[in-house]
Amino acid sequence: MKSKTKNTKTLVRGKASVLLVGAGGFGVNHLEILQKLEKEGLITCNGVVVKTKRSKTKIERKYKIPVFLSLHKTLLERTDAVVIVTPSNTHHALVKKCLPYANVFVEKPLATKAKDARELHLLAAKYKKKIMVGHIFRFSPVTEALKRGVTKKKRTLVRVHGVFTNPVLFHRKSSAHPAIEYLHPLDILDYLVNKEPKNIWSRTDGILCKTDIRYGGSFDAHLELGWKGDQRIRYLEFFFGGKLEESIRGDYMSNTIEYRRKGRIVHKKRKPTKGLLKNELSSFIDIVGGKKKAYVDSKIGARIIGIVENITRTNIIKRPTIGIVGGGIFGATCALVLGRYFPVTLFERKDDLMTETSWGNQYRHHMGYHYARSVETIQEIKSATPSFESFYGRALATIQNYYCISRGDSWTGGRKFLSLCKKMNLPFKREYPPATVVKRSETELCIRTPEKIFDYKTLKRVVYEKIHKNRNITLKLGTEVTGVSIGNMGEKNIQYVSRNRKRHLLKFSYVVNATYANHNVFCGWLSFPRKNMLIQFKELAILKIRALGNIGVTIINGRFPTLLPMSASTPKDHLFTLGDALLAKRKEPKEYSQKEFETWKSNSETRWASFIKRGVRWLPILKNAEYAGSIFTVLAADAISQIYDNRLTYITRHGFGCYSVLAGKIITCVQTAEEILKDIKQN
Repeated sequence: MKSKTKNTKTLVRGKASVLLVGAGGFGVNHLEILQKLEKEGLITCNGVVVKTKRSKTKIERKYKIPVFLSLHKTLLERTDAVVIVTPSNTHHALVKKCLPYANVFVEKPLATKAKDARELHLLAAKYKKKIMVGHIFRFSPVTEALKRGVTKKKRTLVRVHGVFTNPVLFHRKSSAHPAIEYLHPLDILDYLVNKEPKNIWSRTDGILCKTDIRYGGSFDAHLELGWKGDQRIRYLEFFFGGKLEESIRGDYMSNTIEYRRKGRIVHKKRKPTKGLLKNELSSFIDIVGGKKKAYVDSKIGARIIGIVENITRTNIIKRPTIGIVGGGIFGATCALVLGRYFPVTLFERKDDLMTETSWGNQYRHHMGYHYARSVETIQEIKSATPSFESFYGRALATIQNYYCISRGDSWTGGRKFLSLCKKMNLPFKREYPPATVVKRSETELCIRTPEKIFDYKTLKRVVYEKIHKNRNITLKLGTEVTGVSIGNMGEKNIQYVSRNRKRHLLKFSYVVNATYANHNVFCGWLSFPRKNMLIQFKELAILKIRALGNIGVTIINGRFPTLLPMSASTPKDHLFTLGDALLAKRKEPKEYSQKEFETWKSNSETRWASFIKRGVRWLPILKNAEYAGSIFTVLAADAISQIYDNRLTYITRHGFGCYSVLAGKIITCVQTAEEILKDIKQN
């Protein structure tokens, strides 16, 4: 039996008759707009459908309009268009009931399930009716300004950050999933970039949802949706590539557009937003009347709900698993700390842990004296000290450790250095080692400090002991990771080659990049922004000095030598490492290449004699040194460290459950792992 439906073409002869379903707090806004449109002669209001007698009486008295307690067939048969403003979980059934008889405007979402939304799309086609979904932010001048900025030809969009939240006090037990309640930014992005998400990863506590969405290979969006804090927040910020570091921020609370460069506002403009709902409902009436306009139809509405559904699906992680790439001290420590709570797999391409930069280093247990021009670095070191010493205290060894200010050519004078030590609570005693060790005439100041060294062999032994005791940790040595990708539902796929050269793939909930110099290789695999890095190939000389005992001396602040005991056994084996800030640097490539480094390393000749020749100016004890070998190593740091003379550890939260660690000082490794653990536990 064919359904009796009305053809929208009949509206050419008259005004559309409109019925409102739902007159709660939001619905009365629609009612008032519809009555305005009726006064303007654009529509006829057939009435309002409500749920209770109390609401019926209230609406009838205030608005002088027919009010009904049920949405019955007779009412629909004399209606051209229905406006639905009811709770989200009722939308599917109500739209389905109306479609055989009338066109439908329904407030977002079209439905709470993608399959229901798709069903409504098919029914609209079957009955030749139009569905418009109420995504009101498409009518905002803020959105239009964003569209002009985002689609500008000379700009390349690289990422989006957005927050759409209400105060926590507004949350109710009956509230839907945060991504359903606050899907506005998903719709705005759909409108602005006209691309469908390729990968989605999200997590929620039921109140706040954090989601990361990759739109093809173009850009990533990081959104917070739901209830948070005590403020209403509504904004999207679009970041573009290039030296200017431009961004455009649209704030839907203040209705402003901000144009920024390197984080600073260079232009701000207010956008009036009065009459958005009237514009939206007027557009619906125009569409019902046959006018051609762009609008959120059932196809777009279903697409948005499909995105929301994928967001809600990726919340379900029964037992998070973590893959860590890189088996230096930072990667190993991340495995140990995260392995307390989660299954962890640690990938290291070499057959042993801590064989590269963790080994190719001077083993100073920093207190901060070394960074006299960076208070920030000293603060980070002091903050990280308790956790490192609690975790790896067995590996520490006491030495007689001196810091000297070079006379005449130091970047920091003696008085300024002492003032810094006092300000930062760095203990010291003004004292020189024997004259055979340090030449007083070449130094302005010398202090003795309680700064220790760590014994590399002991540290490594402690790491292995802790790993073997933790059943949550799977150690894959001799395993080269060849790629990492993100699956459709946000899972991280690690591809690797094992010792027998067979290829494998494992899936993880989270991935930590602890590859140090290969930091940007990991970023390249996942199309994350690359870090602007300083890469240096360097040499450390290993010397045997029999008459020095366990004394360490560092000349600061500038391109000077550093002489440190190599281990707790130095008083017996007399081995020291000598670094020279000027001569140690041998090559500074723009990008790190493992092959290039290995080639340089195998072809390099030592400069130890030049180290000695230059170093005796301050350290006459070097005349007695015997060459015992060299460590050819790589230094990788944030490029900005060269400007500010700092050495901070950076955690990059890429989104999608991916983290990168760019190590500063080894002392920060435990604190860094604990920060990542805190992040994951919160998720």
